[in-house]
Amino acid sequence: MNTNVKNYAITNEKMEQLENELQNINKIHEQLEQHFNFDIPKYIAVDIADNETYNHVCCMINLATVNERISEENAATLKQGIKELFNVKNKYDNVESKILINKF
Repeated sequence: MNTNVKNYAITNEKMEQLENELQNINKIHEQLEQHFNFDIPKYIAVDIADNETYNHVCCMINLATVNERISEENAATLKQGIKELFNVKNKYDNVESKILINKF
């Protein structure tokens, strides 16, 4: 039984790592909303924090549009803005979260 419980235990180091990731996501989310001046679904900030590709982030923005979490106009603005903020050259470039953190 101890081995089963051991697999689910979270060490202090892992807890600190999770807290840092959450703070990073919140910071990115806040910066994006301040920069664009409209509500942005948090899962988009999560994907940026995870350094996903621009194509993946655009798919998440499209998902947010379909689910009426963001307007089509704001989605287009966000896609173009992310492209400019993160110096994206093609849709397979990674959106590097450290670029956003260093800009603000």
